Amino acid sequence: MRIKDLIHGLEILEICGDLEKEVRGISYDSRRLKAGELFVALKGSYLDGHNFIKDALTKGASALVLEYIPDINLAVPIIKVKNSRKALSQLAINFFNPCFEKMNIIGITGTNGKTTTSYLIESILKSAHKEVGVIGTVSYRFCGKEFRANVTTPESLELMQMLREMSENGVDYVVMEVSSHSLAQGRVNGCPFRIAVFTNITRDHLDYHGSIQEYFNAKKRLFLEYSPDFCVINSDDPFGKILISEIKNSSVLSYGLESGDVCAKNIQIDKSGIKAELLLPNNKSLIIHSPLLG
Repeated sequence: MRIKDLIHGLEILEICGDLEKEVRGISYDSRRLKAGELFVALKGSYLDGHNFIKDALTKGASALVLEYIPDINLAVPIIKVKNSRKALSQLAINFFNPCFEKMNIIGITGTNGKTTTSYLIESILKSAHKEVGVIGTVSYRFCGKEFRANVTTPESLELMQMLREMSENGVDYVVMEVSSHSLAQGRVNGCPFRIAVFTNITRDHLDYHGSIQEYFNAKKRLFLEYSPDFCVINSDDPFGKILISEIKNSSVLSYGLESGDVCAKNIQIDKSGIKAELLLPNNKSLIIHSPLLG
C-alpha cells in the first residue's frame, strides 16, 4: 500500500518525503519490525518508541510516524502527528480494512464480570446459530481457532487484523471485553460498537489511572464517545446510575437486583440450578431456570 493511501484520515502536523512509496506493513515494535514496514513510535508508560527509531531504520523501516522529529539523519518519509497511538488505530483500519458492516460488535466494560458476561453472550448467540468471535481476558477465538490472550484488549494493530480475519471468516457477532487501559489509550478507536455493556466499578488499576474517578472516566468513554446503538447498564452500581444519567444519544436498558428495567427477584439456588423471576418492562415477568454446570 502507498503511504499516501495508508495515512488517509490521520491528524497530520508535518510530512517529509515521498508519499508514493510502498509499505509492506505496520509495526510499533522495533524488535519485530520487518524490512519495508512503516514504524510507529508510541509513547508508553515506561518506554518511548522514539528512542528506538535508529533500531527501526537499521531493520529496514520504510517510513516513520512520529510525535516529534529527533535531531538525526532520517532518510525515509516522515509523518509527524499529534498522537501516534491514535494514528496507529487509523493506520490499522486503513491497512486491514475490516468489513465492519457485516459484524455486530458488542463491547463489555467494568471491573468485574466482563469475562463471565462475554461467555454468556457467546453461548446465547451460538444457540441462535450465529458465528461468534470473542476477544477477552482468557483468549481470542473465532471459527474454531483460539489464541491465548496476552492482554484483555489487544493493541489497535492486532485488533484490526483480528477483526479483518473474523470478517473474512463470516463472523456475525464480535463479543469484546473492553478494558479501561484500551479506552484510555485509544486501542479501540474506530470500532463501531452496536451494543455496550457496563457491569460495575470497584477500586482497580488506580496505579495507572490515578483515581477511581479517572478510572470511571475511561470506562464511560465506551458509552459517551463511541455512541453505541444500545447500552445495557447495571443500575445497582452507583457509577452505573451516573452513567445512565449522562447517556444522551443511545437507547439504555438497565438491570439489577434492586433496580432496573430488568430486575431479578426470588432467586433460588439448589442442586438443580438457579431459578429466578425476571421483572420486565410493561409489568411483565419471566421465570428462568438455568442448570448448574460441572
